[in-house]
Amino acid sequence: SVSMIQESSGGKKGGHPTTPTGGSMTNIQIPTSGLGNSGPNSSRNSGGMINLLGQKGKRQDDEKRNRWNTDDLKDDMVEKLKENIRKNVSQELYQKMFSFDARKQIEAIQCLKKALVQEFQGTVDILDLIIRWLFFKLWDNSNMQIAKEALDYVYNLVLALEAAKTSLEDFELNVLVPFLLQRLVQGHSNTKVTLYKIFQKLGEVAYIQKVTSILVQNSQSKNARIRDESLEVITVVVKEYKGESLAAKEIRILGKMLGHTDAIVRNHCFN
Repeated sequence: SVSMIQESSGGKKGGHPTTPTGGSMTNIQIPTSGLGNSGPNSSRNSGGMINLLGQKGKRQDDEKRNRWNTDDLKDDMVEKLKENIRKNVSQELYQKMFSFDARKQIEAIQCLKKALVQEFQGTVDILDLIIRWLFFKLWDNSNMQIAKEALDYVYNLVLALEAAKTSLEDFELNVLVPFLLQRLVQGHSNTKVTLYKIFQKLGEVAYIQKVTSILVQNSQSKNARIRDESLEVITVVVKEYKGESLAAKEIRILGKMLGHTDAIVRNHCFN
């Protein structure tokens, strides 16, 4: 079960630490500035996939009143997501995104990957919706091809944001990190390498202590798999970003786990 994966209840964005080392897995060109066919004064992107409506701030305010629940997917959450996406993407892309055909869903992810280059500003404008759509599509979904495409997209997304010096908003990170943990818990070993590479790069597009705060929250889960995967990822992140990875509060929480009855938990915390 992934029903106990949690999002962070707060936190701030901050500066980016030193760029970590690691090989690139991207197969597309990454923009070095805010590219896109849509201009800031255009409400409709003629011939494009994304409608640049500039409503992200409004959705962010709405999120404060009605948080996206990463513990459970409610019908009203999904309907609201569909409504927002319908307004913000082309009809063709919308139909692919919500098709029951796995091949169409994969095509949708491939379209979104192209939009990283062709409509970068539009992508940033609806990034909260894209992340929530990925969370929704892979909720209890065992289709490995969709999962592989989704994770490849997220990796490319992080690289694109880093190149454009653009940060993830908190309300995007609060869903993205549980989504990635969900994939570790539900996924196969061949996706773990990609997931770890994503976590290693997240500190370039988000405040790294915000990332580890969400991970530490999930390390307290009663679900052993969620707990162990969270601790494993914390180890990966700390090796990448060293002492600045963890806030004092999180260090204290992990310190208390040194006396845990499970040797695996103790070893993770010790390391």
